[in-house]
Amino acid sequence: MTLIVPSLGSGLRAANVRIGAGLKGGEQMLLGLYVRMRTAIFGLRTRFEDETGAVATEYALLLTLIALAIVAAATALGLAIAGKFTQACTTLGGTGC
Repeated sequence: MTLIVPSLGSGLRAANVRIGAGLKGGEQMLLGLYVRMRTAIFGLRTRFEDETGAVATEYALLLTLIALAIVAAATALGLAIAGKFTQACTTLGGTGC
């Protein structure tokens, strides 16, 4: 594996590094598993700490809640108006109430 590492001079240099070079089978496998798990945890941590889409998500959630409140209020108002029309119809002695 070739890694780019900083040199003592002013720049970067390529260095051939073999991870787990002096380890035997099981130790090398465990080291590889450890490195993969640490990399996965680091990736998840950076993904959760990234807040670039948080504002848009919050606005979408707020818009959804407002829309649900409007639908609930319109339904309640419609039922109240329907009840008043039914009451007026029975008061006037209508047949289709």
